[in-house]
Amino acid sequence: MKSERIQYIDRLKGFAIFCVIVGHLTINPLGHKDFDIIRTIVGTFHVPLLFFLSGFVISEPPTLRKLLRKTLQFGMPMITIGLTFTYLAGYNVMTFVEDGYKLGYWYLYVLCFFYVILFFFRWFKMRSIWLDMTFGFLSFVIIYILYRISTYFWGGVLSLSLCNLYWPLFFTGYIIRKYNIGDYIFNKNWIYSLSLIGYVLCFYLYIEGNEQLFRLIIILSPFFLLPLFKYRENCDSFIDRELAKFGRNSLDLYIYQYLIIWTGLISLQNFGVFLKITNNVLIEFVLLGFIAYLVGYFCMFLGFILKKSSFLKFLIYGDYS
Repeated sequence: MKSERIQYIDRLKGFAIFCVIVGHLTINPLGHKDFDIIRTIVGTFHVPLLFFLSGFVISEPPTLRKLLRKTLQFGMPMITIGLTFTYLAGYNVMTFVEDGYKLGYWYLYVLCFFYVILFFFRWFKMRSIWLDMTFGFLSFVIIYILYRISTYFWGGVLSLSLCNLYWPLFFTGYIIRKYNIGDYIFNKNWIYSLSLIGYVLCFYLYIEGNEQLFRLIIILSPFFLLPLFKYRENCDSFIDRELAKFGRNSLDLYIYQYLIIWTGLISLQNFGVFLKITNNVLIEFVLLGFIAYLVGYFCMFLGFILKKSSFLKFLIYGDYS
Protein backbone atom coordinates (compact mmCIF):
# COMPACT_ATOMS: atom_id res chain seq x y z
CA MET A 1 0.00 0.00 0.00
CA LYS A 2 1.32 3.43 -0.90
CA SER A 3 1.69 5.88 1.94
CA GLU A 4 -0.40 9.03 1.69
CA ARG A 5 1.65 11.95 0.48
CA ILE A 6 1.91 15.08 2.60
CA GLN A 7 1.14 18.04 0.36
CA TYR A 8 3.25 20.68 2.09
CA ILE A 9 6.22 18.29 2.16
CA ASP A 10 5.91 17.73 -1.59
CA ARG A 11 5.71 21.50 -2.12
CA LEU A 12 8.73 22.16 0.05
CA LYS A 13 10.69 19.44 -1.74
CA GLY A 14 9.62 20.96 -5.05
CA PHE A 15 10.75 24.39 -3.87
CA ALA A 16 14.11 22.95 -2.83
CA ILE A 17 14.80 21.14 -6.11
CA PHE A 18 13.63 24.21 -8.08
CA CYS A 19 16.21 26.27 -6.16
CA VAL A 20 18.88 23.66 -6.91
CA ILE A 21 18.26 24.19 -10.63
CA VAL A 22 18.30 27.97 -10.19
CA GLY A 23 21.63 27.77 -8.37
CA HIS A 24 23.18 25.60 -11.06
CA LEU A 25 21.95 27.94 -13.80
CA THR A 26 24.02 30.78 -12.33
CA ILE A 27 27.21 28.79 -13.02
CA ASN A 28 26.27 27.38 -16.38
CA PRO A 29 24.84 28.80 -18.66
CA LEU A 30 25.18 32.30 -17.12
CA GLY A 31 28.84 31.75 -16.31
CA HIS A 32 28.87 33.26 -12.80
CA LYS A 33 31.49 30.84 -11.50
CA ASP A 34 32.64 33.08 -8.64
CA PHE A 35 30.30 34.84 -6.22
CA ASP A 36 26.63 35.12 -7.12
CA ILE A 37 24.17 36.36 -4.50
CA ILE A 38 21.26 34.23 -5.77
CA ARG A 39 23.36 31.05 -5.78
CA THR A 40 24.72 31.95 -2.34
CA ILE A 41 21.24 32.43 -0.88
CA VAL A 42 19.64 29.29 -2.30
CA GLY A 43 22.77 27.32 -1.43
CA THR A 44 22.05 27.84 2.27
CA PHE A 45 18.77 25.94 2.17
CA HIS A 46 18.09 23.93 -1.03
CA VAL A 47 20.17 20.80 -0.39
CA PRO A 48 19.83 21.12 3.41
CA LEU A 49 16.05 21.02 2.95
CA LEU A 50 16.28 17.94 0.75
CA PHE A 51 18.30 16.08 3.39
CA PHE A 52 16.07 17.25 6.23
CA LEU A 53 12.96 16.14 4.34
CA SER A 54 14.59 12.83 3.35
CA GLY A 55 14.97 12.09 7.06
CA PHE A 56 11.58 13.57 7.93
CA VAL A 57 9.66 11.08 5.77
CA ILE A 58 11.23 8.11 7.62
CA SER A 59 9.33 7.00 10.71
CA GLU A 60 11.41 3.90 11.52
CA PRO A 61 14.87 2.55 10.59
CA PRO A 62 14.68 0.62 7.30
CA THR A 63 14.42 -3.14 7.18
CA LEU A 64 17.00 -5.01 5.12
CA ARG A 65 14.51 -5.30 2.27
CA LYS A 66 13.74 -1.59 2.32
CA LEU A 67 17.44 -0.76 2.55
CA LEU A 68 18.14 -2.81 -0.58
CA ARG A 69 15.19 -1.21 -2.39
CA LYS A 70 16.29 2.30 -1.46
CA THR A 71 19.88 1.53 -2.43
CA LEU A 72 18.64 0.50 -5.87
CA GLN A 73 16.36 3.53 -6.18
CA PHE A 74 19.16 5.96 -5.31
CA GLY A 75 22.17 4.04 -6.57
CA MET A 76 20.94 3.09 -10.05
CA PRO A 77 20.22 6.65 -11.27
CA MET A 78 23.47 7.84 -9.70
CA ILE A 79 25.41 5.24 -11.70
CA THR A 80 23.49 5.18 -14.99
CA ILE A 81 22.70 8.88 -15.40
CA GLY A 82 25.84 9.95 -13.55
CA LEU A 83 28.09 7.98 -15.89
CA THR A 84 26.09 9.16 -18.91
CA PHE A 85 26.73 12.73 -17.83
CA THR A 86 30.39 11.88 -17.18
CA TYR A 87 30.75 10.74 -20.78
CA LEU A 88 28.82 13.65 -22.30
CA ALA A 89 30.78 16.20 -20.27
CA GLY A 90 34.10 14.70 -21.39
CA TYR A 91 35.27 13.22 -18.08
CA ASN A 92 36.48 9.70 -17.39
CA VAL A 93 34.99 7.16 -15.00
CA MET A 94 37.73 7.56 -12.39
CA THR A 95 37.01 11.28 -12.17
CA PHE A 96 33.42 10.39 -11.30
CA VAL A 97 34.53 7.82 -8.71
CA GLU A 98 37.19 9.96 -7.03
CA ASP A 99 35.24 13.20 -6.99
CA GLY A 100 33.53 13.78 -3.65
CA TYR A 101 30.69 15.52 -5.49
CA LYS A 102 30.41 12.66 -8.03
CA LEU A 103 30.25 15.36 -10.74
CA GLY A 104 26.98 16.52 -9.17
CA TYR A 105 25.37 13.16 -8.35
CA TRP A 106 26.69 12.97 -4.79
CA TYR A 107 23.29 13.57 -3.14
CA LEU A 108 22.03 10.11 -4.14
CA TYR A 109 25.18 8.40 -2.91
CA VAL A 110 25.08 10.23 0.43
CA LEU A 111 21.42 9.25 0.88
CA CYS A 112 22.41 5.60 0.42
CA PHE A 113 25.17 6.12 2.99
CA PHE A 114 22.68 7.55 5.49
CA TYR A 115 20.19 4.73 4.96
CA VAL A 116 22.94 2.21 5.69
CA ILE A 117 23.75 4.00 8.95
CA LEU A 118 20.08 4.15 9.90
CA PHE A 119 19.68 0.45 9.18
CA PHE A 120 22.01 -0.37 12.08
CA PHE A 121 19.73 1.59 14.43
CA ARG A 122 17.19 -1.18 13.90
CA TRP A 123 19.40 -3.69 15.65
CA PHE A 124 19.16 -1.83 18.96
CA LYS A 125 15.34 -1.48 18.85
CA MET A 126 15.61 1.96 20.41
CA ARG A 127 12.39 3.39 21.80
CA SER A 128 13.87 6.38 23.59
CA ILE A 129 14.61 9.69 21.93
CA TRP A 130 17.69 10.06 24.12
CA LEU A 131 19.10 6.71 23.01
CA ASP A 132 18.40 7.60 19.39
CA MET A 133 20.06 10.99 19.77
CA THR A 134 23.06 9.40 21.49
CA PHE A 135 23.57 6.93 18.65
CA GLY A 136 22.94 9.70 16.14
CA PHE A 137 25.67 11.78 17.74
CA LEU A 138 28.05 8.81 17.86
CA SER A 139 27.36 8.22 14.16
CA PHE A 140 28.28 11.84 13.49
CA VAL A 141 31.50 11.47 15.49
CA ILE A 142 32.46 8.33 13.54
CA ILE A 143 31.75 10.07 10.21
CA TYR A 144 33.78 13.08 11.34
CA ILE A 145 36.74 10.93 12.42
CA LEU A 146 36.65 9.03 9.12
CA TYR A 147 36.55 12.35 7.29
CA ARG A 148 39.54 13.70 9.22
CA ILE A 149 41.75 10.60 8.94
CA SER A 150 40.87 9.50 5.41
CA THR A 151 43.21 10.04 2.50
CA TYR A 152 42.28 12.46 -0.25
CA PHE A 153 41.37 9.50 -2.46
CA TRP A 154 39.07 7.72 -0.01
CA GLY A 155 37.58 10.95 1.24
CA GLY A 156 36.52 11.65 -2.33
CA VAL A 157 35.34 8.12 -3.12
CA LEU A 158 33.15 8.04 0.01
CA SER A 159 32.15 11.74 -0.13
CA LEU A 160 32.98 11.95 3.57
CA SER A 161 33.04 15.76 3.77
CA LEU A 162 29.45 15.89 2.51
CA CYS A 163 28.34 13.02 4.76
CA ASN A 164 29.87 14.90 7.68
CA LEU A 165 28.09 18.13 6.72
CA TYR A 166 24.60 16.79 6.09
CA TRP A 167 24.13 13.87 8.52
CA PRO A 168 22.90 16.21 11.33
CA LEU A 169 20.14 17.55 9.04
CA PHE A 170 19.03 14.13 7.85
CA PHE A 171 19.05 12.75 11.39
CA THR A 172 17.20 15.77 12.81
CA GLY A 173 14.41 15.27 10.29
CA TYR A 174 14.28 11.56 11.18
CA ILE A 175 14.08 12.22 14.94
CA ILE A 176 11.34 14.83 14.54
CA ARG A 177 9.21 12.46 12.46
CA LYS A 178 9.84 9.31 14.49
CA TYR A 179 8.82 10.89 17.79
CA ASN A 180 6.02 13.03 16.34
CA ILE A 181 7.41 16.29 17.65
CA GLY A 182 7.01 18.18 14.39
CA ASP A 183 3.70 19.81 15.36
CA TYR A 184 5.14 20.91 18.69
CA ILE A 185 8.25 22.43 17.12
CA PHE A 186 6.72 23.99 14.03
CA ASN A 187 3.72 25.45 15.83
CA LYS A 188 5.87 27.33 18.34
CA ASN A 189 6.17 30.84 17.01
CA TRP A 190 9.23 31.61 19.12
CA ILE A 191 11.14 28.76 17.39
CA TYR A 192 10.13 30.10 13.99
CA SER A 193 11.09 33.65 14.97
CA LEU A 194 14.47 32.74 16.45
CA SER A 195 15.28 30.51 13.47
CA LEU A 196 14.43 33.23 10.96
CA ILE A 197 16.30 35.98 12.84
CA GLY A 198 19.26 33.68 13.45
CA TYR A 199 19.36 32.67 9.80
CA VAL A 200 19.33 36.28 8.55
CA LEU A 201 22.00 37.36 11.04
CA CYS A 202 24.26 34.36 10.37
CA PHE A 203 23.82 34.73 6.62
CA TYR A 204 24.93 38.36 6.79
CA LEU A 205 28.01 37.38 8.79
CA TYR A 206 28.62 34.46 6.43
CA ILE A 207 28.80 36.62 3.29
CA GLU A 208 31.05 38.99 5.23
CA GLY A 209 33.58 36.18 5.45
CA ASN A 210 32.60 34.06 8.47
CA GLU A 211 32.39 30.79 6.54
CA GLN A 212 32.34 28.68 9.70
CA LEU A 213 28.72 29.78 10.20
CA PHE A 214 27.54 27.82 7.18
CA ARG A 215 26.80 24.69 9.23
CA LEU A 216 24.62 26.71 11.62
CA ILE A 217 22.82 28.43 8.72
CA ILE A 218 21.82 25.16 7.06
CA ILE A 219 20.56 23.78 10.38
CA LEU A 220 18.36 26.85 10.97
CA SER A 221 16.78 27.00 7.51
CA PRO A 222 14.25 24.11 7.84
CA PHE A 223 12.90 25.52 11.10
CA PHE A 224 11.46 28.62 9.47
CA LEU A 225 10.79 27.30 5.96
CA LEU A 226 8.80 24.24 7.05
CA PRO A 227 6.29 26.26 9.13
CA LEU A 228 5.77 28.64 6.19
CA PHE A 229 4.80 25.78 3.89
CA LYS A 230 2.79 24.00 6.58
CA TYR A 231 0.79 27.20 7.07
CA ARG A 232 -0.30 26.93 3.43
CA GLU A 233 -1.09 23.23 3.67
CA ASN A 234 -4.76 23.71 2.71
CA CYS A 235 -4.09 26.28 -0.03
CA ASP A 236 -4.41 25.32 -3.67
CA SER A 237 -2.92 28.07 -5.82
CA PHE A 238 -1.18 27.53 -9.15
CA ILE A 239 2.24 27.89 -7.49
CA ASP A 240 1.30 25.40 -4.77
CA ARG A 241 0.25 22.84 -7.38
CA GLU A 242 3.36 23.35 -9.50
CA LEU A 243 5.69 23.04 -6.51
CA ALA A 244 3.92 19.85 -5.43
CA LYS A 245 4.35 18.46 -8.95
CA PHE A 246 8.06 19.29 -8.86
CA GLY A 247 8.32 17.68 -5.42
CA ARG A 248 6.68 14.45 -6.54
CA ASN A 249 9.10 14.27 -9.45
CA SER A 250 12.16 15.63 -7.64
CA LEU A 251 14.31 12.62 -8.58
CA ASP A 252 13.74 13.25 -12.30
CA LEU A 253 14.53 16.94 -11.86
CA TYR A 254 17.69 16.16 -9.94
CA ILE A 255 19.21 13.56 -12.25
CA TYR A 256 18.31 15.08 -15.63
CA GLN A 257 18.93 18.79 -15.03
CA TYR A 258 22.68 18.21 -15.29
CA LEU A 259 22.27 16.76 -18.77
CA ILE A 260 20.56 19.99 -19.82
CA ILE A 261 22.44 22.63 -17.85
CA TRP A 262 26.00 21.29 -17.79
CA THR A 263 26.36 19.80 -21.27
CA GLY A 264 25.88 23.07 -23.16
CA LEU A 265 22.28 22.72 -24.35
CA ILE A 266 21.56 26.19 -22.96
CA SER A 267 23.97 29.07 -23.55
CA LEU A 268 23.47 32.52 -22.00
CA GLN A 269 27.08 33.62 -21.56
CA ASN A 270 26.57 37.06 -23.14
CA PHE A 271 23.52 37.74 -21.02
CA GLY A 272 25.49 36.54 -18.01
CA VAL A 273 28.16 39.16 -18.72
CA PHE A 274 25.44 41.83 -18.94
CA LEU A 275 24.01 40.77 -15.56
CA LYS A 276 27.49 40.74 -14.04
CA ILE A 277 28.15 44.29 -15.22
CA THR A 278 24.75 45.73 -14.26
CA ASN A 279 24.39 43.62 -11.10
CA ASN A 280 20.64 43.49 -11.72
CA VAL A 281 19.61 40.76 -9.29
CA LEU A 282 15.88 41.12 -9.99
CA ILE A 283 16.22 40.49 -13.73
CA GLU A 284 18.59 37.60 -13.04
CA PHE A 285 16.13 36.05 -10.58
CA VAL A 286 13.17 36.33 -12.97
CA LEU A 287 15.19 34.92 -15.89
CA LEU A 288 16.60 32.02 -13.90
CA GLY A 289 13.19 31.23 -12.41
CA PHE A 290 11.61 31.03 -15.86
CA ILE A 291 14.41 28.86 -17.29
CA ALA A 292 14.40 26.61 -14.20
CA TYR A 293 10.66 26.10 -14.63
CA LEU A 294 11.12 25.02 -18.26
CA VAL A 295 14.06 22.78 -17.34
CA GLY A 296 11.95 21.17 -14.63
CA TYR A 297 9.16 20.31 -17.06
CA PHE A 298 11.61 18.95 -19.60
CA CYS A 299 13.12 16.70 -16.89
CA MET A 300 9.66 15.41 -15.95
CA PHE A 301 8.83 14.78 -19.62
CA LEU A 302 12.10 12.90 -20.10
CA GLY A 303 11.41 10.81 -17.01
CA PHE A 304 7.87 10.05 -18.23
CA ILE A 305 9.18 8.81 -21.58
CA LEU A 306 11.93 6.63 -20.10
CA LYS A 307 9.66 5.07 -17.45
CA LYS A 308 7.42 3.67 -20.19
CA SER A 309 10.16 1.10 -20.84
CA SER A 310 10.24 -1.58 -18.14
CA PHE A 311 13.90 -2.25 -18.88
CA LEU A 312 14.90 1.43 -18.60
CA LYS A 313 12.71 1.83 -15.53
CA PHE A 314 14.79 -0.81 -13.80
CA LEU A 315 18.13 0.26 -15.28
CA ILE A 316 17.71 3.94 -14.40
CA TYR A 317 15.41 3.90 -11.37
CA GLY A 318 16.08 0.47 -9.88
CA ASP A 319 12.35 -0.27 -10.07
CA TYR A 320 11.86 -4.02 -10.35
CA SER A 321 8.10 -4.02 -9.64
